[in-house]
Amino acid sequence: MALPEEKQKPKRISEYFKTDKPVGPPMVRIYGGSQRRLWVLPEEALCDRVQFFKSTFQGGFREGDEKVLELPEDDPIAFGYILDYILQGRASADTINKLGDLEAVSMAWCQTWVLADKLGCPNISKQVEIAYLRHLSYLALDEKIIPPSAAQYLYKNTSEPCELRETFVKVAVNIYQAIDCCCEDPMKQWSESAASHPKYLSDIMALLKFRLLECQPTNVACEKHRK
Repeated sequence: MALPEEKQKPKRISEYFKTDKPVGPPMVRIYGGSQRRLWVLPEEALCDRVQFFKSTFQGGFREGDEKVLELPEDDPIAFGYILDYILQGRASADTINKLGDLEAVSMAWCQTWVLADKLGCPNISKQVEIAYLRHLSYLALDEKIIPPSAAQYLYKNTSEPCELRETFVKVAVNIYQAIDCCCEDPMKQWSESAASHPKYLSDIMALLKFRLLECQPTNVACEKHRK
């Protein structure tokens, strides 16, 4: 009886460029974002690693005939980060964390997670979530509040179940239970974030209610929070 075939590991990147022919390996062009940033990449390397690309370029679609894929709604920085993971097995979080203000960084991580999910790369989605949480861990409490634009983007571009949604909700509830109720500015900022999307607010209230009723808060909420 024949043994089941083991799933072959993708070749090393250098292997895709070895050829006895005078021309190089088949390449594809991928344009990202509204500015159409261009990547020219080895087709086989992408298709061996990601089913989305295999279906796109070798599934009988127009993109396969033209060897061109347009990703106009996806952020080039997000695609570049994911591409590093696909081809190298790792990516630098500094690419995103050093973008500037907190809102830009949070939005970029959201866009990266959404794109990884779109491409069918759950392992990369998980790494994005871990990297974003690590980024938040270095911030002050009020800086950890998810910017409204980021929360809104995530909820508009994902559906349940969504691990990053769950993470956002846990972060929001943890912050709520840790904020000094006398500090009006952080509470106002938190409220604006929570109200950025109705489902986000509903998820936050559901988890908060569960923690309070089941007596499982991460930190004891003050009386003002309970009212």
